[in-house]
Amino acid sequence: MFNTILTSITSNGNTIQRVYEGRTEKLSVYFATNLWATYDRDHGEHLVSLETTDKDINGRSLYMIDNRNLCTMHPSDELTHS
Repeated sequence: MFNTILTSITSNGNTIQRVYEGRTEKLSVYFATNLWATYDRDHGEHLVSLETTDKDINGRSLYMIDNRNLCTMHPSDELTHS
């Protein structure tokens, strides 16, 4: 399992970190970006960075994402990213 730590800044300047989990690194990033953009983001909040961690080996990678280009994935596509 992988955790993705999504860091964002609210409209009043507060930094928020949220953690999302997925079976693979790609799914973890997918869940983080889509769940945040769809349900968790407050008005005026913008994405700063995503960091993924593998809970078993504590490896880390940093995703730099342009939050204007968040994409969606059809549920059947999840099988190809597992």
